[in-house]
Amino acid sequence: MGQQCALPASKGAVCRSRGAVCRSSPLEDTVESFHDSYELGQLIGEGSQATVYACVHRKTGEHYAVKALDAGSVNTAWRTFHREVELCKLPRASHVVKVLAEFVHRDMCFIVMVRFVCNLRTCLKSTTNQLRCPRLNGQALRNFARQGLSAIAYLHEQSIVHRDVKATNFFVDSLDLRTGDFRVVLGDLGLAKRLGPGNYFHSQVGTPKYWGPEVYNHRSFHAVDVFALGVTFFLLVTCQYPFEDIFQTQSYDVADDLPERLSLEGKEFLQHLLMKDPYVRATAAEAQCHAWLWGEQHEVVLRTKAAVDDGCSDRLPPSSLSEAIDFRDHGGQVFSADPGDFSNSESE
Repeated sequence: MGQQCALPASKGAVCRSRGAVCRSSPLEDTVESFHDSYELGQLIGEGSQATVYACVHRKTGEHYAVKALDAGSVNTAWRTFHREVELCKLPRASHVVKVLAEFVHRDMCFIVMVRFVCNLRTCLKSTTNQLRCPRLNGQALRNFARQGLSAIAYLHEQSIVHRDVKATNFFVDSLDLRTGDFRVVLGDLGLAKRLGPGNYFHSQVGTPKYWGPEVYNHRSFHAVDVFALGVTFFLLVTCQYPFEDIFQTQSYDVADDLPERLSLEGKEFLQHLLMKDPYVRATAAEAQCHAWLWGEQHEVVLRTKAAVDDGCSDRLPPSSLSEAIDFRDHGGQVFSADPGDFSNSESE
């Protein structure tokens, strides 16, 4: 397990693990706590409100990750804990990180989650150490874009805005992205909030390098997540951020900075994500149907989506329900794909 990390543990706790609810007063010694169920491992990462560790389930030996929040030292930590647990338990969210168990102690909160190899930024840095800038092929770029859009579109269907989409909040199960065969989930929903139609967020939260122009204008909404995904996609292609400040974000066109190996359709896809006007920018659901993402499967995607939107998907012949498209996870509204279903093309 590596070096063990000591965290404060209180006897009084509320435990919710896979549907079970256990409550106890601070004087009872038999209450199940995080430390009773899991062995804490090495530090994985740190944020402004939480610290993430590796952990092992004492009975099964399964490896997980746990986010620990010090509820006693940060006023917003308690609200962050409840919000993240609630949102990560949404049903059918195949590309949003899942909460497996939660423990609330007197001054500590623990969220146990599936553990991935690393976040996308760390993975990119690791590959960059071997190559100046890894040349990700079309399969790898499409695979990330499809899964990232799947996560964002699903959250938006639930009227949730993530508000901190970025490379370090995408988690992958492979250290080498060049294989193109990796799974991606979106995590860290500590800033996520529900937002109804016609409403806006006036506060500026998240990571400035990923902000859309509307964040600087104090009128952000769901479209800000799409812009941030575009910034992340640009980072994967070029190993650089597209914008350094408010001026570049509001006025600079990144089209000239994209490498020639990215096809015209690929460049068009990215431009749809990075449109300055949030009302003109593609929604996550619209971007999922872009031709570049699907290649030869594009017509199948459009036909099936139209049938689902019309409420007659049950009338489609089996051949129309391509194995590359999984409708079950999102009730026919969001498209995701198995990365192994696409050829390993060197042309993006």
